[in-house]
This record gives sequence, C-alpha cells and structure tokens, in this order.
Amino acid sequence: MGYIFLNAGYPRVKDDQQLQNWIKDPFTTDLPSELTITEQKQLIDLSLDSVSKSKFASSSLPEFWITMRKQYPILANKAIRTLIPFVSSCYMKRGFRP
Repeated sequence: MGYIFLNAGYPRVKDDQQLQNWIKDPFTTDLPSELTITEQKQLIDLSLDSVSKSKFASSSLPEFWITMRKQYPILANKAIRTLIPFVSSCYMKRGFRP
C-alpha cells in the first residue's frame, strides 16, 4: 500500500535520526554552522533560558517549538518547518497502515 506525503515545499526528513541535533535538544548541542548568525544568537539565548528548558522537559518536541515562536521566532519557525513533514509523515503512515 502506498503512502501519501503532504510535505511539498518542506525539507525531506526520512526519520528521527535525521533531525538536526539543535532541534532535538537545543540545550546540549554545539552551534550548527548551517544556521545564520541571527539563528545562532537565538539558539544561544534559548540554551541559556531556564524557563524554556523547563518547557522543553515537559513538552513534546513539536509543542515545545510552537511555544518558542514568540520569543525565538526565526529559530522556532525553522525548527517547525523541519518537524512538520516528519510529524505528518508519521501520522499518515499510521493512518494508512494495513
């Protein structure tokens, strides 16, 4: 049975192992060189924010990044664009599993 993927316009993510480390855990990662200077600054600020760290510990990954959109908009939007195809692909596969 085929799968339907609703990820046109988003970067392809095959599985959780391919998620960038800064998205999976922004508090224990080195500064990725693929981020812009603005994104790196937001990641530094985020990694030093104890309130955000607490939210990270008590939320799912998509929920965490959605709550970060106001405070760290550029970084959070980049993370969300990366997560959307992964999350939607998982749900689509589960929904159409024989």
